[in-house]
Amino acid sequence: MKFTQRSFAGPGEYIDAESIGDEIRFVLLWSTGPDEEETVGEASHHSELEGLARWVVEGEARSANFLAWLKREPDNPHDPKAVAIVALLEDQMPETVSYLPRPVARQYGPLLAEIDEKTGREVVCRGRLIVPKEDHHHYSVVLRLSPSLLDEFLAWTALPEDAKDEATRAAWKRRKKPPI
Repeated sequence: MKFTQRSFAGPGEYIDAESIGDEIRFVLLWSTGPDEEETVGEASHHSELEGLARWVVEGEARSANFLAWLKREPDNPHDPKAVAIVALLEDQMPETVSYLPRPVARQYGPLLAEIDEKTGREVVCRGRLIVPKEDHHHYSVVLRLSPSLLDEFLAWTALPEDAKDEATRAAWKRRKKPPI
């Protein structure tokens, strides 16, 4: 899967250039602070996580960063409000690697639905796979994301088109990061 970047999109927008069927449009959101969301269900996706683990960087807490698609699953037979974490890597098909915990999915689900409804985009954030040094088979996934970041993006989408570039520049200046 390849991603092309578009300048002056919301906080950051990526488009799936090699679409599988219909094109999926993404908006990339990330937290610059300490906000992290833990996920669940990694044990059920062990083989998928092993593929992701080949990108692990050695260190005390071995980890690999990846793009994580927060994919709502309204047809999930166990929980129609489930939010899957789908790893997006350029060299492999998207695969579910974990889920948001139920209470967290209830918080994010409506925001994800609203973003999709208003913009036609799916949300992607920075994910991190952690593999403890002492246990190479106990994977955990955390996301750099907060509900306030989704709220901020929704506020940005409500701006008139001519105000979006200026608002984006101001947001990047506050975060001390260059515009995409």
